[in-house]
Amino acid sequence: MINDQLFLKREILQKEEERHRLTYLGVIDNFEKAVDTMLFQYNESCFTKTGFLDYFYTKVVGYSNFIATQKTSNIKLKMHLFYFSNMYLKRKKDKMQALLDKELAYNKISIGYFFPLDVFEEYYALFCSCSRIFNTPTFVNEFFQEYIDNQYPLSIQQYLQYLRKNISSFWSVTCSYVKEIIEIAARHLLFVSLPKEQTDLIKDAAWSDTYEILQNKLQTDNTLFFKSGTDFRNYVVQICNYRLQNQRLKYTSKEESIELYPYLELEEDEQSDNLESSWLDIDIHNSYEVAYAISIILLNSEHPLYKKLTQGIEDKVDILLRKVIEGQSYNHIVEAKYNLLPGSSNFVKTVTKTRKEYERVRKTLQERFINIKKEQEKCHI
Repeated sequence: MINDQLFLKREILQKEEERHRLTYLGVIDNFEKAVDTMLFQYNESCFTKTGFLDYFYTKVVGYSNFIATQKTSNIKLKMHLFYFSNMYLKRKKDKMQALLDKELAYNKISIGYFFPLDVFEEYYALFCSCSRIFNTPTFVNEFFQEYIDNQYPLSIQQYLQYLRKNISSFWSVTCSYVKEIIEIAARHLLFVSLPKEQTDLIKDAAWSDTYEILQNKLQTDNTLFFKSGTDFRNYVVQICNYRLQNQRLKYTSKEESIELYPYLELEEDEQSDNLESSWLDIDIHNSYEVAYAISIILLNSEHPLYKKLTQGIEDKVDILLRKVIEGQSYNHIVEAKYNLLPGSSNFVKTVTKTRKEYERVRKTLQERFINIKKEQEKCHI
């Protein structure tokens, strides 16, 4: 029985050593010696794990003194706590998706749970200036968890605040986000008449322009406000489209048509608070402007006109998006969407049907958009 208790106590201390890296951080010099000392000194008749560990950290280790004297200078301690905080945040992310991530529609990294060293540095500075006594590692971890729970997941305003403060890590993530939107928008533009080298130059220049505009706007224009991540995404999409158009025109004569997006002479900050009414200025007799408006709506399933435009033809719209956004061939669409293999009896027939539906849905979307715009104009008379 005594041996079983000793084994249990050693196991508890071993797990503390592994979890909190006490020897590595310098909390104790020799783990085995600390264990022997603890087992020799601790004689409480009523054993509880909490009481056992409290005694270990207060009487044997002197953990509070270690934190008080080492927290401002011990780099190992700082990075260990950064790791622990990251793991805690990861568990939060696994339990609940951030609304900001859903609104931004960015899957490569979670911006809502983005927790770089820059942010942790702010928390750690508060930790170093805190006069609270930390008797155990649990109390230290709870200090950081409290700040994390109060701030994460990030809202759009918190995210933008970090951008306005020019936190480099957040701008790096935003840089990647802009690149993804540029790629999507460029696929919409269908640069079929340009060589790949020129297309790449257009995308790179548009990305650079957009990134510079965003930085300038967010750091100089205090009136710029976004109610949600969706609003911010629409704003970025709009800038990307304008920049792509400007770069595209360098390689396109005025007589050459641009298949999907028109060129609009607008400034990046000319956007309406009401997205649904922002299309009233579009000329329905200009096929390029109509195509532009449709493509913007299809880029964002949260757009107020998205459902009106696509209801009842979702399957055909999916074909269009696969073709335009993902760049899939008709053969690939049929394979992926209908699970048909080349050589099967219905494959060629389905490819032909898919090609026709792609052409029809473009015409249907144009007709629907024109009708929607006419209805809006009646409401605004």
